[in-house]
Amino acid sequence: MITTKNIYKKQLFAALLVAFSIFAADSLPAHAQSTQSEFMEAVDERRNDPALLKKAVEEWDNRALRLWGLLGADACDAIRPYLKSSDDVQTNALQGLANCRDTASYAQIANIARTSDVPGVRREALAALAFTSTEKTRTDHVALVMDVLRSEKPETEKAAAIYGLMQSITYAGLTPADLPGLDINLVFNLAINPGKLGFEAAYLLTRLQGLKDLPPDELAKAMLTDLPTEQAFLLARLLGRLGNEEAVVPLRIVAGWHTSHELDKRRVAVSAMQGMGTLSDPITGAFLLQMLDHAEPEFHQLTLAALVARSDTDALVQERMWDSVENERPWLSVTALEGLVGLGDPKALDTAADWLATGSFYKAFRAVSMLAGSDAGRSRLQAYLDAPSDPVRARIVKATLDPDSIPAAPVRPTVPYVEAAASDGRLITLETSRGDIVIELIEGAPYTGHAFLSLAREGAMDGMVWHRVIPGFVAQAGQVDDMQHFNHGTIREEWGTMSHEPGTVGVATAGPDTGSSQFFINLEHNRHLDGRYTVFGRVVSGMEVAYKLQEGDSVLRATTSE
Repeated sequence: MITTKNIYKKQLFAALLVAFSIFAADSLPAHAQSTQSEFMEAVDERRNDPALLKKAVEEWDNRALRLWGLLGADACDAIRPYLKSSDDVQTNALQGLANCRDTASYAQIANIARTSDVPGVRREALAALAFTSTEKTRTDHVALVMDVLRSEKPETEKAAAIYGLMQSITYAGLTPADLPGLDINLVFNLAINPGKLGFEAAYLLTRLQGLKDLPPDELAKAMLTDLPTEQAFLLARLLGRLGNEEAVVPLRIVAGWHTSHELDKRRVAVSAMQGMGTLSDPITGAFLLQMLDHAEPEFHQLTLAALVARSDTDALVQERMWDSVENERPWLSVTALEGLVGLGDPKALDTAADWLATGSFYKAFRAVSMLAGSDAGRSRLQAYLDAPSDPVRARIVKATLDPDSIPAAPVRPTVPYVEAAASDGRLITLETSRGDIVIELIEGAPYTGHAFLSLAREGAMDGMVWHRVIPGFVAQAGQVDDMQHFNHGTIREEWGTMSHEPGTVGVATAGPDTGSSQFFINLEHNRHLDGRYTVFGRVVSGMEVAYKLQEGDSVLRATTSE
């Protein structure tokens, strides 16, 4: 299994690569450095200048094609002709077309994936289909993926094919029936074998709905073997979707790992606990009720969430949820009340309204989303606005009820590239209520890194609340009880630097180029976030603290250093 120590080894290796990249940039001729700076500033400004792209490719680096795709659809026309260039140029052009979401190039990219003589080019083409394939091309896309999986091509190429398909359907809510031609048994057999290909296959299966025909005994057996942690986590998630009888015993076994001193086992136990929310059997039901009295906060919270998600929720469970609303730990109180609101308990809306008016900032923030889910709750939100109210809370309520009523945030001005690039390798230490977390800013996302470095230097990260902590997913911070929080300005995407592996740090957004001060630490390998959310840093110390974070915790202070 992947241990925290191994994560740090991977981070050290990546840091060495960054150091080499910086050294290589410093060794560029003066005219190339000038072109690089001009180009990077234009990309951050989203200034579409095809002549500058041509100049950058010729005088600086072929990576300009990948970065140009960040401009969006308007950039696709300038990138497309480079698909007919040399291998390295073609590779970067494929990445650029994925970034600009060039669905018009699907047929050309698919043809490259089928016919190129260069494995690396074929691999990049298969990955680029993640964001260039559409519902109209889905049948052909599936056929292409199956051709690759049934071939003698390298495993890295097969992994890229599965990744491309996963990304193209990840939010579509599809079932296997919606993907005619996809051999689920073949994908499953790949998913239960360790390795990169197995991970990608398992991830694809987790993005599908209605998976009832997988062999549960084989799935359980694979999950209980010595698979990498990230893959075992996915198999536990799959097992929870198969139905009661098949999943009960193995999920109960793995959920018992919550008492382990090994972080890897505890991570997989998180997935098993979440899977119990899909069941309705007495064994796991009794286990969850028992966990309410004995579990540590992370698993106590998972227990509450699983209980209200089950179809066998009864009056006893509802009573226990009300007991948890009074818990001194804010995360548990919020989870319990959120569950009761979801169950339609009218008293729960009254409590949420009270929290909005008089509760802690964290409870008030979470109460807004609880109230926004129903007409009765939205009327309470409106009543809050109609009376004298706290300005920060009123702003959040107003944005929830009518997003168009809030003026768009200003865009942070583009600083000179040399200034932005100076953030590479800098450290931000977050002194949290659970301990210190040290984040290293990475090469490849200079403007994002510069923005967060500036926030830390200005003290704007001090007091940030960890307002969204989802075990097995992310720990997210950025909300502050301060009106100045709404004036930090937005930053633009810088996709493609790293995958969202455990310990990487990404920007939370509400759509492309809408990031501001909210960020998240990946607690698992969230592959579907790649190409959608910018990674700008990695945790180099304190990952054990990140796994202990609870909603409602705070960033007490943020400091910067070399």
